[in-house]
Amino acid sequence: MKQQQSILGINIRWWYLATGLLALFTVLRGIRYPSSWTYTHYLFNYDFGFVKRGFVGAVVGVFNTPALYTYESFFVFTVLISLANIVLLALVLRDFINSGQPALLGAALVFVSSMGLVYLAHTVGYFDHIGLLLTLIALRITDFNKKLIYLCFAMLLALLIHEGNLIMFFPVMFMSLVLSSGLAKTIKPDTAALKKRFVLIGVFALAVLVTAQFMSQARHDGATIKAMMDRDIAEANYPIRKGAYGVMNSHTRYAVKQMIPMWQDPERYPKMAKSLAVTLPAALFFIYLTVIMLRRQSVHRYLIILAVLAALSPLVLHALAYDLERWNTLMVATSFLMLAAAFAADPESAKALPPQRVLPLALVLVAVQCVSTTKLMDGQEVENFPFTAHREYISDFMSGKETFPWEPGKVW
Repeated sequence: MKQQQSILGINIRWWYLATGLLALFTVLRGIRYPSSWTYTHYLFNYDFGFVKRGFVGAVVGVFNTPALYTYESFFVFTVLISLANIVLLALVLRDFINSGQPALLGAALVFVSSMGLVYLAHTVGYFDHIGLLLTLIALRITDFNKKLIYLCFAMLLALLIHEGNLIMFFPVMFMSLVLSSGLAKTIKPDTAALKKRFVLIGVFALAVLVTAQFMSQARHDGATIKAMMDRDIAEANYPIRKGAYGVMNSHTRYAVKQMIPMWQDPERYPKMAKSLAVTLPAALFFIYLTVIMLRRQSVHRYLIILAVLAALSPLVLHALAYDLERWNTLMVATSFLMLAAAFAADPESAKALPPQRVLPLALVLVAVQCVSTTKLMDGQEVENFPFTAHREYISDFMSGKETFPWEPGKVW
């Protein structure tokens, strides 16, 4: 699609600037240093046998360098992952703006002002971000064969890093693959080439599910977990979070069982309603645009339904883990990624988006999101302009009262 020079009579460079400044404002509302919880997971490895989320630590262990086990090294690692995600998200936003479609401009503005971005900034250090990185890379690959080869390796890596990537990002990756295959317009392939792709996609999906099931069975007894914990305490240069080791003997049925009492608590439902009030509108906005574009591409209705489910996939995690706000805000991110996948499949389909009514709706959402709030991790709150806590930290650091990076475990 040819790059437009202006949207609504305003030079496209001003839209770049507005999007960038709004993104900076939103990131500052949620950003913090990586937590001690994420630092603890960084130390997991395979010294005591295969363990969930141990791949990153195993790679670090190959170098056998004590300095790499420090929080400072972990901080550098998270910065590099975050920078890669920023670049790839910026490319998606650029593509949306360059399309010249007011609706996609609105989608870009809604995302960079959303609670989804606030939470992405706040959860820096979580291995979710590597799953996001792998997904964003997949969206840049347009050729079906190259994408399939990439996803075979990417999904194995994603599951080794965090088993939750199966629910968080695999659905969007899968739909991106389907949309690039030529199968999207039919569920009954009628040529040899399409039949081959249909089989390849099926085998790929089955392999991912079997691999995830195998990894979910990895558990350790209390003595092994304690031995690993003692080892990590000796290697870490800051206190670790002992509760982070619970994942090592957890499994799906146990997680669901643990969540039942939480959903029986009547106080959880008002919290859910408040969280959805600040996240669901943005997600539905992205899904609305996605459906219009997929219909323009003549995608089969069953696949459109799968695309909607892929956008909403993080909601499944409410049955497995208690991070209520985290899953709802992640839904905003995955619905935006699903929109990006639909656009990447056929940029010309964006011309079907209604130009008149969508942008005003987007601007209303932007205004509401800029003053909305939600509960963050570890009891923290969304920071608002003029970002007093950030300014105080910088002042204290300049005067020698604070350290860089921030000591993990402290509340911002």
